[in-house]
Amino acid sequence: MKLHYAIVLMFLLASCQTSSSIKSDVFTQEETVKLNTVIDLFESTICQEGTKDYEQCYTTFGERFFDTKKNSYFEETFTQTFQERLSEELGEDLFEEIWYYTTVYKGQKSKPETPKATTIEVNTIERYAQFLQEVAAEHESVESYEERFQRGGSISPNMVANANQNLNEFDLNDKRIRLILAVHYITLIDQALDLQKAS
Repeated sequence: MKLHYAIVLMFLLASCQTSSSIKSDVFTQEETVKLNTVIDLFESTICQEGTKDYEQCYTTFGERFFDTKKNSYFEETFTQTFQERLSEELGEDLFEEIWYYTTVYKGQKSKPETPKATTIEVNTIERYAQFLQEVAAEHESVESYEERFQRGGSISPNMVANANQNLNEFDLNDKRIRLILAVHYITLIDQALDLQKAS
């Protein structure tokens, strides 16, 4: 009888471990640990403390994202400290597997007086793009997101609306999908805040 309980307990512990970590053939085990901390950092920022209701958490955040009156929420929440911690957790090499720095313009690029800013964009040629393909092969909701990403070379307005409106189609128990959403929103918020500061 004790052996039976021990086997059940081991199975439960293994199940918990699997659901709380990222499984990927694209990133090393050490890198997935760092990617887990990115998810934890993002979710500790957008979710109420202790919540495990990821659907509610991401839905509420998505509503805030589209409510332009709450721009101050992003300024107060995604501060320089958040960005520094993100860079610190990932390290330069892994950061560059996900993002690269680019110049964005607040208006027409051709006009010399157009305000511009340096911000991040998701990298379409490094391993994060391969990771997207890996997850897309298993999840139809990610497949359409990944196809749009590869076609457009960046996060398009269509992808933004689709991710927010079809959130219930994403399996938020899969931490890989939550990483994709975290990267998605971190990118968009960083771009929006950088453009606000553009001069």
